[in-house]
Amino acid sequence: MSDAPEKAAESRTRAYGRTAGFLTIGVGLTGIFTYAYFLIASHDLSKDSYGEITVLWSAVFITVSTLYRPVDQLLSRHISEHIERGETDVGPVRVAAKIQGCLALGFAIAALILKGPLENGLLSGNSTLYWVYFSSVLFYAASYFARGYLAGHQQFGLFTTLIRRA
Repeated sequence: MSDAPEKAAESRTRAYGRTAGFLTIGVGLTGIFTYAYFLIASHDLSKDSYGEITVLWSAVFITVSTLYRPVDQLLSRHISEHIERGETDVGPVRVAAKIQGCLALGFAIAALILKGPLENGLLSGNSTLYWVYFSSVLFYAASYFARGYLAGHQQFGLFTTLIRRA
């Protein structure tokens, strides 16, 4: 009897372990970089400016996590299920793209309608911060879609790179 299937399985297990370790390190580094950014900002900016940046970051983080993370997870799961069954990923990608596009469009419409309250209430009347918020949330639609696609295809090296950049 051949040991080839056992060796292949062992090799896949090791590769998966290395990839999971790489992903863990990447996510950890993202947290460290974010903490370092806020630590430096808290010392270099005035109290008011630092507060505005913190509110902006929090608003972006909460918005994108609420809107886009479910699609990220849906896409990842459905792609991996289709690949496991030997099917193409076209169906899940198409459905997730439609959902993500609708969410981004819905956000854009709502954010434009609520520009006054968002800019004057949440962002202390700062128009630049409003447009940073608006464009960041729209950018993250593509980023979270790519994350789901890469995770579904088990491209965790690229996935980690995307997390660290976005």
